[in-house]
Amino acid sequence: MAALFLQVRAGPLHLMLDAGAIREVLTREVGTAVDARQAQWRGDVLPVIPLSGFLGFAGDAPEIGVVYALADGAPPVMFGVDEVIGLRPASTTGWRSTPRLPGEAAGLFDAVYIDAERDLLAYRLRVGLEPSRFGLIDTGAPTDTGIAAAPADA
Repeated sequence: MAALFLQVRAGPLHLMLDAGAIREVLTREVGTAVDARQAQWRGDVLPVIPLSGFLGFAGDAPEIGVVYALADGAPPVMFGVDEVIGLRPASTTGWRSTPRLPGEAAGLFDAVYIDAERDLLAYRLRVGLEPSRFGLIDTGAPTDTGIAAAPADA
């Protein structure tokens, strides 16, 4: 049986996110932005990681947020993506080794899915990444914003 992934686009890259780690997909209007790096979600403040910018691509601020758990039991983060393509089953025969990637992308992905039907490559985000890979402390909070969450009744 093929594993299920959410295929998204960040800049020119197509990415495959483990569907089991996704908590919700929403537009930025639905979530309340605390600032450019944080958003409110179900009473919590999540760090926002705009994947396109994180990977070094220029572009507008993403309008779609994917609430994603980096590891079991870890607080979720919100990945900002440019487009949600949809849920995709990915057969084990379609995966290939990841080519050498530059900078921040090195170590984030563990395989490339070759989608011959759509004529594209989609990079699979490694499961169990440490929050520090995205400049976050283990609690999921950004390391350098100095912004405290607003009280729940505010």
